[in-house]
Amino acid sequence: FTTLRPGRYPGRTPQLHFRVRTVDGRDLTTQMYFADETDNQRDGLWQRTPHVDRVTIALQPLPPLRGWPAQRARFDIALG
Repeated sequence: FTTLRPGRYPGRTPQLHFRVRTVDGRDLTTQMYFADETDNQRDGLWQRTPHVDRVTIALQPLPPLRGWPAQRARFDIALG
């Protein structure tokens, strides 16, 4: 999917939220943090989430998309 990078808001670092529902109705709700975001360490939820459970991705630059700076990342979601 393509989206805009979210901005900061009070008390939280920028992140993207995901909610995935399986065919049998189970839900997974998570959020993806950006590795280059300096505010991650100040975010209370990021701090309380064990390192192994944090989803933090590094973005790779791309050529501009319709005049906007563009970046890409791969984020696989697997439900077992």
